[in-house]
Amino acid sequence: MTARLPDPARSRAVLVGVGDYLALPQLPAVAGNLRDLRAILTSPEGTGLPGAHCAVLADPADESEVGEALAKAAAEAEDVLLVYYAGHGLISGPGNDLYLATSRTKEHTVSTSALPCAELRESIRTSRARARVLVIDCCFSGRAIGQTMAGGGEVVFAEVDVEGAYILTSTAPTQTALAPAGAEHTLFTGALLTALREGVPGAGPLLTIGVLTNWLRAEMTRLSGPSPRNRDDGNVSGLALAPNHAPRVHAVRALRDRVGRRLTELAAVEADVESTRATVRSKIANASLPGLPPLPELGEVDALLRTGRWAQATAELSTVDKAVSAHEARLEHERARATGLIDRRDELRGKLDGYTAMAARLGFAEDEDLSTLHETAWDLLWSRPCDLGAATVATTAYVAAVQARRGEER
Repeated sequence: MTARLPDPARSRAVLVGVGDYLALPQLPAVAGNLRDLRAILTSPEGTGLPGAHCAVLADPADESEVGEALAKAAAEAEDVLLVYYAGHGLISGPGNDLYLATSRTKEHTVSTSALPCAELRESIRTSRARARVLVIDCCFSGRAIGQTMAGGGEVVFAEVDVEGAYILTSTAPTQTALAPAGAEHTLFTGALLTALREGVPGAGPLLTIGVLTNWLRAEMTRLSGPSPRNRDDGNVSGLALAPNHAPRVHAVRALRDRVGRRLTELAAVEADVESTRATVRSKIANASLPGLPPLPELGEVDALLRTGRWAQATAELSTVDKAVSAHEARLEHERARATGLIDRRDELRGKLDGYTAMAARLGFAEDEDLSTLHETAWDLLWSRPCDLGAATVATTAYVAAVQARRGEER
């Protein structure tokens, strides 16, 4: 099929994730899988589904909850039906049938407390959707050292052949699907989310399921993880789940780095300006230096980048970048305002010295009235902190008195 995105109005998704169990090992990373996969599927920069068309079942108690949601989505979907499961995979019965665990599943009652994969396949198979996609992220092998997605007992690969659909599983028959301790996502779904958010270089404008599968295989090898398996029955591999953001990711991250550097530099400039202002306050009494506005911040930028909202992140970065420029200008203005007070004091000192020298040349520097005016001005100008207003008045009075005496002498 020609690469295309799902028709949002005529497509449905059901995301099932079980991480909180009563009797099986906990898988806390599954919650992050559901949250972030839904965010991409419903984002305008992702699959673009309306929120109401993406059902999320977190820790369903039994198979009936899942069955009802699947039946509803399968009946409503006309273009694409996407079903995702993350949790423990178990087998039961003489045929080693695959079961997908619910929160109340117990190892000794798997067949009556878990969701048979056969029912999942049947729900998808009976949908009238044009394209059907099943993604399963769980173990098909025994438990391994460390936290895995195995639910206990022997777990084996089960064929999940949905006619006219694309099947993508996280492991080969005898491998474990890892959920690293402390990670935000399981290994497989984390890699899938990375590709959907950041794109695949050179893959074209849309990220098709076929491209994603090939990339995931290579990425899981790089991560020393299990090898994903897939089956395309009906040429569904051309269906895309998101635009390929790879071309813009580099540019956005470069902008993020540049703005981040500017913020770091701006913080250093502000610290220098505050130091200058502190020095001025120690030298000038009642210095009129208003408080500085808060530094610009990245705000939600990093969260937007983590969730692949590139357009919003770019817009936010541009806003922050402009705010940095405005703050730089404000800091330089405040620096100039502060140093201007020192300059004004030094200007008055120079003026007082100049007129003192003039009075000495004219021979009336020792005049009692002039001496008193000079002493007052000098004390104010060389005191710390300097009362600039009073010093200005005193210096002006001394200058005026010298000029008056000079006029009298003429």
